[in-house]
Amino acid sequence: VSTLEEEAFAKLEAIQTIKTNQIENYFAERMGDVSVLSGNQTVIDAINAFETAFEAEGDRTGGTQWNAAESQYGSWLTQYEQEYGYYDLFLINQDGDVVYTVEAESDLGANIVTGSLKTSSLGKAFTKGQSGVALADFEPYAPSAGAPAAFVSAPVRDGGKTIGIVALQIPLNQINNIMQA
Repeated sequence: VSTLEEEAFAKLEAIQTIKTNQIENYFAERMGDVSVLSGNQTVIDAINAFETAFEAEGDRTGGTQWNAAESQYGSWLTQYEQEYGYYDLFLINQDGDVVYTVEAESDLGANIVTGSLKTSSLGKAFTKGQSGVALADFEPYAPSAGAPAAFVSAPVRDGGKTIGIVALQIPLNQINNIMQA
């Protein structure tokens, strides 16, 4: 019996090691995605366009200028979000205004520095993302119906100056798929 128990524990430890490595690799890939995305010229141009429109139209989304920016950049950002399997993609200006989100939930147009989302995982990702590629752990996220959400973020720089943050919302189902495989 002790030999069988030892074998069972050895198998469980091996599975635990494999799953740990898979999860660590998954998050490393997500951090790589947001790092590359933050330096992409389309993202730089998009955050500039959305911020300009947001400010020109009274700190709101959905105006003529904002819609023009959405027409120009929205399909590219949506394709990125879908192709890489993210739940959402955010462009946030330096003031903490969510100037664009693919899913356009209640966080669109919100300020995550002063508003109700400042202590959310997106708020934490924004703060951490100011200084480099960052991860904010899973916790309930109100705009996504309270579903657990984690975020990776990175600063977007234009000419050496940080102009905002790009963030990606990681879906919980991909973590579940790794754990249940």
